Amino acid sequence: MDLMSFPVCQQCFLAHPPVPEGQKCPMAKEKTGSGKEIKFDDFFVNLKNILSTNIQKNKIEDTKKFFGYILVNIIRIAEEYKQ
Repeated sequence: MDLMSFPVCQQCFLAHPPVPEGQKCPMAKEKTGSGKEIKFDDFFVNLKNILSTNIQKNKIEDTKKFFGYILVNIIRIAEEYKQ
């Protein structure tokens, strides 16, 4: 199926395969409580580079387990963060 045959997503306003009912489009813009747009792009590029380097350097084969460990720690850090 080519890109032109996909409907326009009502969350991000781009044409892509439909997002399952009740789920948030991963490309939709997010905002802070005050309405300021949250910019994730730089964070995810840096995170991918850091994780890729460590996976290769440490010869990690079970990436699912590794990513689970990372997510648990990101959640802990986010919950403890005070501005």
